[in-house]
Amino acid sequence: MAKQASIKEIAQMAGVSPGTVDRIIHNRGKVSEKRRIAVEKALEEAGYKTNIHTSAVSYRKTITIAVSCPMAIEGGYWSSVEKGFQDALDEFSDIDIRWVALPYDQFDVDSCNSAYSKVLEVENLDAVIIGATFEEPTQELCTKLDSMGIPYVFVDSSIKGTAPWAVFVSDQHICGQVVGRLLDAEESGLAILATRRRGSKRATNSIERERGLLDFLKDHGITTEPKRCQFSSTDITLAEREIGDFFRENPEIRWVTVLNSRGYIVADTLKKLGRSDVRLVCFDFTADNRRCLEEGSIYSLICQRPAAQGYNAIHYLVEHFFYKVGRKEKTTTLPIDVVFKENLPCYRESNR
Repeated sequence: MAKQASIKEIAQMAGVSPGTVDRIIHNRGKVSEKRRIAVEKALEEAGYKTNIHTSAVSYRKTITIAVSCPMAIEGGYWSSVEKGFQDALDEFSDIDIRWVALPYDQFDVDSCNSAYSKVLEVENLDAVIIGATFEEPTQELCTKLDSMGIPYVFVDSSIKGTAPWAVFVSDQHICGQVVGRLLDAEESGLAILATRRRGSKRATNSIERERGLLDFLKDHGITTEPKRCQFSSTDITLAEREIGDFFRENPEIRWVTVLNSRGYIVADTLKKLGRSDVRLVCFDFTADNRRCLEEGSIYSLICQRPAAQGYNAIHYLVEHFFYKVGRKEKTTTLPIDVVFKENLPCYRESNR
């Protein structure tokens, strides 16, 4: 590996003193625009890489980051995103980051609106990380953040009509197509089950996944519209009754998908009904979904590396504030993992 150019060598290339180079690298003191341009050009030509921790220590300002994502439940999807956040914060523990968590109930649009309003009340706000579930409230929040000149980053989903500085997601339309491939459904007997949300607002990811699934079915000659059922996400007794009624009324159903992380509710109900003939494809490597995969009541899980999304969101903001990279719109599409009972012992989600 080639040795990195020294500060002295960079100074000679730019025609300035080593002290000037040091001030520019570590963002200390005043430097003329002419010298800054010369040094930055020399740094680029030399491929010089700043030690981000050294830069962070020299940067004395506290950075305030607000994060508004669905509430993290132990063993759930958003707890993995939160783990990614925490791993990155631990890595950059020498940086003075003020972390303001403003979670909301992902099944309640009013809860989302309340959390978003609190984001705008955070003092000395520098940046926001958003785990968006509902489209319109997120659009409104982002419009206000744009007017305030505050950067924001999306994890898990991207919302149209917004201008995030970075996005860390899986391609939800492709996720839906993968569902179609895994279900391998015939012309009839296919169903989409979904959780109810307060406020009659569907989650943006579920909408896009369903589009991907329907496109796949159409492309493969299946024109029959899937049957649909909604069930409670909070009252398990009610959910089991709703799901049970649906399958008793539609005994021909053999291929089922749940387009969010609550697939285990359907899996457990099907097991009680003795419907081992149903192929169930679900989302997210949660503790309950993993249990159902091990038991065989879930056929496969589509996983989106949530810890990596959270980890990379923090990294991006650290680079912005301490590398002084400036705005560069960036979408990072993470790999889509498919986990079966057979490869479950080998699967380990990475946050890198």
